[in-house]
Amino acid sequence: MKKKKAVPTTGAVKTAVRRTRTRRLLDVKAASQAAATDERRNKTVSAFAWIQDEFGHVLLVKKVGSNGAWGLPGGKVDAGESLAEGLCREIREELNLKVRTAEPIAVFERPQRGSVAVLYRALLLPGNIELPKGELEAWDYRKALPGKATASTRYFWDVMRRQAQRPLFYVDGVAEKN
Repeated sequence: MKKKKAVPTTGAVKTAVRRTRTRRLLDVKAASQAAATDERRNKTVSAFAWIQDEFGHVLLVKKVGSNGAWGLPGGKVDAGESLAEGLCREIREELNLKVRTAEPIAVFERPQRGSVAVLYRALLLPGNIELPKGELEAWDYRKALPGKATASTRYFWDVMRRQAQRPLFYVDGVAEKN
């Protein structure tokens, strides 16, 4: 007597179809995540600090090799470093100061250059700025943006100026920015 081949039941067929669909969905999801990861790996990520003195002037630095352009303190984030860790390391390297608090406040993306910059409002621990050789040419607290400034500094300066000009609204007698 011949053995009959087992015919899958309707439930078994549905399960097999579901598994195949799930595998396809997982493959698509994994591929898109891999593509996103590859895209991020090709981007340069930087973190910069918006540091103000007691008069509201902003700390700017002139880096060696910047062709005289002023910029915000900070720089490229290393692989395996968080944005905040990269910012703290850059401030320590450039100014020999430690960051007390840092809060992200703006993002500047330049897709054509493959770069992303994140601006943090930073408070520093007390100390004196010391310029390490080969890193910075100068530093200064400025009330106005200098004529020669980096693209990210011009963008962030404009963002902060617009934020400062937002109208105040009163809620229960307390002024709040909208």
